[in-house]
Amino acid sequence: MVSALGIGVTAAQIMRLSSLTDYHPQEPLGISFFANRSTPLQSHTVATSPVIDAAEDKARSSYRETISFERRNVVLIVGDALRSDHMGIYGYARATTPLLEESTRRHQTLIASNPRSVCAESSCGLLAIASSRPLHLTPTRPFTLHEVLRQHGYRINLALSGDHTNFYGLKEAYGAFDAYFDGTLQDARYINDDLLLLDYVSSLPPYDGSQPVMFQFHLMSTHGLGLRHASEAVFQPTVNYYRWPPRRERTAPSPDEAPKAVNYYDNGVLQFDRIVSRLLETLESKGYLSDAVVVITGDHGEMLGEKALFGHQHTVDEAVLRIPIVLQRRGYAGEPIGGWPLTSQIDIAPSILDELGISAPASWLGRPLQSLAGPRIVHFQQAAQFGLYSAHDAGRVLKYWSDLSAGKEFLYDIQDDPGESRNLIQSMETTQLRSWRNEVITGSAAYRLE
Repeated sequence: MVSALGIGVTAAQIMRLSSLTDYHPQEPLGISFFANRSTPLQSHTVATSPVIDAAEDKARSSYRETISFERRNVVLIVGDALRSDHMGIYGYARATTPLLEESTRRHQTLIASNPRSVCAESSCGLLAIASSRPLHLTPTRPFTLHEVLRQHGYRINLALSGDHTNFYGLKEAYGAFDAYFDGTLQDARYINDDLLLLDYVSSLPPYDGSQPVMFQFHLMSTHGLGLRHASEAVFQPTVNYYRWPPRRERTAPSPDEAPKAVNYYDNGVLQFDRIVSRLLETLESKGYLSDAVVVITGDHGEMLGEKALFGHQHTVDEAVLRIPIVLQRRGYAGEPIGGWPLTSQIDIAPSILDELGISAPASWLGRPLQSLAGPRIVHFQQAAQFGLYSAHDAGRVLKYWSDLSAGKEFLYDIQDDPGESRNLIQSMETTQLRSWRNEVITGSAAYRLE
């Protein structure tokens, strides 16, 4: 375990971090610095079925590398708690992503429609991105994007703000890598300050073209524990809702505090946009982006006052499952994205491989977004809440989920009712409802056995 002194945190900082972990003890910072006061709580369940594990082992052993493929570099950027509908590039009224939007005029950019996370926590969201599987079908040792690329000669380079070393074994979950850096491995900045990523990228050598590279960056600017820099505080007044009185589910202490919290979050999105732009500019100046695919996404969304809640972890509401998926082609052009009415985190890995012309493992369940669109069933899960999205009718996306602990069912048409105010469960046709129930029962089997 890395100590506070070991990374050069001052006594004053220790006291400040201590108070934050009281407010949200399951966050990475709390586990890293105050393990004796933090309960490492996994709200989700990852399958450990011998059948699933055996199928994964078979997929790994039978996988054959693609001989001829595009040796372009890969840059995967994940914003922690990055919510798509608070991004200008997704139509948000505020200019929170001006630099990303400007870059779309210079580089071919594919913006996925209705992207969703598989859960409301970092650990499961990041695992889904890497393994292209929903939680209930994730094996003990998944065949990840990182592993596939490494088999094709890629150098895997992880640079992550925050603590991925001690938080739920995320460092190991990514699979084999060639270079690893996170906030615990430096002593110049606060562990959740995304400027540490700029320091890291600035130290990289120029790209010599001898070996393709995959970079994965993780940014904390949009997370409540991410450090906001005063220069980015455009939207005022603000309040960090992670400092509100501790409760299992975070609520505003008074009505006038809620807009300040939204301002605080939006400033984080604006800072994310600027730091991502600087990261990419530095990589470009060093030659890494002359032929590269860049993907920008989130591990999960964030509640920002919906149902009076703020934060994540405890619900499957739309706000906490909305994420962006933006694919940008640097130095090359290709086919447009398919017209998918619904997309998922599990689609990211196969979409990246499609850009390279590399075949995906047989066990992956995501769809390359460049392929012809079709009907979708997309799973999600958070604690005792299990559900799915169904996109079969043109333009209509239905969301069905069951709360196992409360014994209740919910059904929403998220196109007509994005606020999920009208439960349609009583009006749904029995045969279709039975089919969805069977899907959810399958997904919740491991949870029921806990």
